[in-house]
Amino acid sequence: MENILDGTSLTTQFESAKNILGVSHAEFVEFLQSQRYRVKMKDGGYYYENLSVDDILEYFNLVPEDIYIDAVLISHITPIIDRESFYQYGMLSLKELFRLDTPFKSFMLEFGITPLVNENGHLKLLVNDVPKSSPYLDYRMNRDRRINGFMFNEKAEEDNNIEEMLKCPEFISKVSDELVDAWAERSRPSVITFKAFINEIDVSTISLEDHTNIHTYFLHQLVERLLFVISHYADPRNPMIYLNESVNIDAKRIIGIRDVII
Repeated sequence: MENILDGTSLTTQFESAKNILGVSHAEFVEFLQSQRYRVKMKDGGYYYENLSVDDILEYFNLVPEDIYIDAVLISHITPIIDRESFYQYGMLSLKELFRLDTPFKSFMLEFGITPLVNENGHLKLLVNDVPKSSPYLDYRMNRDRRINGFMFNEKAEEDNNIEEMLKCPEFISKVSDELVDAWAERSRPSVITFKAFINEIDVSTISLEDHTNIHTYFLHQLVERLLFVISHYADPRNPMIYLNESVNIDAKRIIGIRDVII
């Protein structure tokens, strides 16, 4: 049985945490209740006494090697032109979006913009047959082509940059102002949830300084999130997860697509 960190709802978060820890429902509830003292009212606001991953492991008599997560369900916000295409192609890196005949590529071609992948695997944009370049585009096409998303689905809309995410993908907005309104008119702001295996996640983008490995990092984020919920502590954090450059998510790993709720 896979240990999957499912952040799509509070119910699935709770189930994931107890399964990863290998404890019963009652034992995990008892643990959360025992830690509520960490959230206190002070000077008219909330004060949080940090819960560490060591605190969690010691309570259940576990060591870091006992914690293993096979996969994480990640939620990506973007305005989508054709939802069905995700169930055909999956979630694609920028390189694959340039290479395959997807709605993304068709949209670009309609406006005289040709995405290309040359024989060396480098990405290139032609606007009316003239190469298009800028510091942002060059960086995205050559160094940052990865898929990303949020750990907690129901908090995705709380991100400070949500308004920028709803009109059109950032990459398209940097190609031409003309594309922004056209994409916005045709698209539907959506949250796509997909399954990523733990070895597909770019560990270099995660701060592991207080954790033995990526497994204990995710466990800590999950348990802390649930403690905040039962303690009515408003915490805006929703970790952004980045996949490795070469990773594409096949259509079978698209868990669901929902409307953005503002």
